[in-house]
Amino acid sequence: MRALVSGSSIAKSGASAPQPAEPAAEGGYSVSPSVKAVMPYNLKPTPDPSPSAENAPASLSVDRRVVKPGGAVMVSGTKLPPNAEVSIYSGSNGREMNYVTTVHTDAEGTFSQSVPAKGASDLGGVIFKATVSDTGEELQSPRVGVDKIKPEK
Repeated sequence: MRALVSGSSIAKSGASAPQPAEPAAEGGYSVSPSVKAVMPYNLKPTPDPSPSAENAPASLSVDRRVVKPGGAVMVSGTKLPPNAEVSIYSGSNGREMNYVTTVHTDAEGTFSQSVPAKGASDLGGVIFKATVSDTGEELQSPRVGVDKIKPEK
C-alpha cells in the first residue's frame, strides 16, 4: 500500500502513485484524477510565467556596468517600432537628462549606438533614456557607474 500526502492528512490507497501534470495541447495543463484528489484547496498547476522572446517588452540595455569618465557605452534598444526615430538622452537621474543623439531603428525595431558617459554624478553614475518620436514611449537603462578613482602614484 502507498501513502498519498494531501495537505496535513495522509490518505492510504492501493492505487499507483499519482502522475504529474502534463502540458495540454492548448498551453494549459492536464492533471490526472489521482493527483486532483490530493491537491490541497483545489489548486491547479500554472504555466511558466516568464515571457517568451516574442512577448517580451521593449527594453534599453547597456554593454557595461562601469566606465571611465568620458568612456563610451554601447546603448541598445530592442522590441521598438521598426524604422522609428529614437532620441537618446543621458544624465545622473531620470529628471535631469541631456540630449545626446538621434538614431533610427532597423526593420526589426532594434538599434545600437555608442554613447559617451559625460559629466560628473553625485549618484555615482549615469543612466540613459531613449524616447521613440512617433509613440512617445520612453525606456530607461540600468545605471552605469563612472569610475573616478585615480590610481596611486
